[in-house]
Amino acid sequence: MRNPLAGIGLRGKRADDDDAKAEEDEDEMKAAAEAEAAEAEAAKAQEEDEDEDDEDDDDEDEPFSKKDARRLAAKAERKAARELRGYAREVADLCTLAGKAELAAEFIAKNVSVADVRKTLLGQRASASSAAEIAGHTGPDSGRTTAALWDKAVARTNARFSPGTPA
Repeated sequence: MRNPLAGIGLRGKRADDDDAKAEEDEDEMKAAAEAEAAEAEAAKAQEEDEDEDDEDDDDEDEPFSKKDARRLAAKAERKAARELRGYAREVADLCTLAGKAELAAEFIAKNVSVADVRKTLLGQRASASSAAEIAGHTGPDSGRTTAALWDKAVARTNARFSPGTPA
């Protein structure tokens, strides 16, 4: 069934602004997710390249020296640091897009997964938007004012048509 008020502009500017903002926020979240996916893909490709290099080195039958062990440990440490920076950047971006940048440090400190961060922020966004609903009435006195106007109109009409007064 079609809305009888659709197309005549009775929704109001605020409702249109809220719809536009919600669409804009959704677009930003999608863009961030796509950027995350592209970044993760690039990191995975780089890791695969590094792993292939490591496999080539493993073909040698030389014993591990302390120098090799330190080099591999440093490489593993750099890889872990890179992953941690990527995680922190992802969480910070999600929190910033959701307008809750102050929560990023808390999520990172608790090592909350990116999926759980996204779910938490979306839940907070949904509860915040449902709390700001638009009231469809004009105020508590609007009914009394309308009734008083009708009473005056009825009294004038009755005065015109009552017996004994000229019409």
